[in-house]
Amino acid sequence: MPTTTRHQLLYDALEHVVNNLIQEKKDKVIPLFVEQMEWDTIRDPLSISEEKLEKATYKNAAGKVVPLSNGKQNQILAIQAYAQFFLENVGRKIIAEDWLNITPDDWSDFWYGSYMSEYLLRDICNALHPSCTHRAHY
Repeated sequence: MPTTTRHQLLYDALEHVVNNLIQEKKDKVIPLFVEQMEWDTIRDPLSISEEKLEKATYKNAAGKVVPLSNGKQNQILAIQAYAQFFLENVGRKIIAEDWLNITPDDWSDFWYGSYMSEYLLRDICNALHPSCTHRAHY
C-alpha cells in the first residue's frame, strides 16, 4: 500500500474543502480562483490576508479579469474561520485529516451557525467603531 505524503494530504484537504464543502454548483468561481492563485494545499487559503483577499481578482470562464465578490471572499474567510473554530473547540490546530473528515452537513451547520456570523460581523463592527467590543475571532 503506497504511503500518502503530508503534502498530498494537504492537497487533498484543499480539494475536499473546495469541491465537497463549498460546493459551487453554478459559477465555479472558487475552484477557478484557487487554481489561478496556484494554491496547492489547505494552508494557502489559511494564509491569505483579508487585505489581499479584498483586492483579489480572477479570470472568469469568459476570460475577463474580475474582482472576487464579497460573497466569494466570505467563502475563503470561512476556511480561516473554521480553522479558528476548530482550535477553540478541539483545543489544537486543525490538520489535513481533520479537514478531510468534515462532511457537507458539518460545513453547512458551521456556515449558517453563530460562529461564522460573528466572524463576518467583526469587520463591520470594527469599521463602524474602532473601539468596538464585539468578540473578534482573529
